[in-house]
Amino acid sequence: MAGPRRSRLEHAVLPIAVFVVLAVFVVKLSWTIHGVWDPFPGFFLKELWPVNKSNLSPIRLVPFFAVLVVIATLVAPDARLLRSAATKPMILCGQHSLAIFCLGILLSAFGHFVLSEYNAAIGFQLGVNLAGILAMCLTARVIDWYETMGRVARPATAAAGYGRGNRVDLC
Repeated sequence: MAGPRRSRLEHAVLPIAVFVVLAVFVVKLSWTIHGVWDPFPGFFLKELWPVNKSNLSPIRLVPFFAVLVVIATLVAPDARLLRSAATKPMILCGQHSLAIFCLGILLSAFGHFVLSEYNAAIGFQLGVNLAGILAMCLTARVIDWYETMGRVARPATAAAGYGRGNRVDLC
């Protein structure tokens, strides 16, 4: 019964989500073009700028959830794309998201320092970005490797789980 209900929900929500994603894309693209070429109008620039990043306002959450709905609807969980070698680094980064997020903050500060002290040309910016992405993907791979090295077959007894923080207090 969940299948037909989900299908009706997808048919109702997916067009709205696609519209939101496309509208946000057009608005953001107009802001980017306006920043480079002043005569081009920035759509809703005065109404939406500056974007308040100190809280999660609906104007920031709605596009995120719209993209989430579109991707979750269009990409099946068992899609061959998700098992390919090209997506493995992204999946590993997602599985270790907290550590990769923290590393990204450090790399962002370091990248800003490098760009402000040495060279801010577009080629150099691309190099710094690619080096940061590579560092995050390699870090996620090392974390995954380290976690799999620690997995040793343990006896399946109640006492075996006691030392790993899985104990049950009987008081």
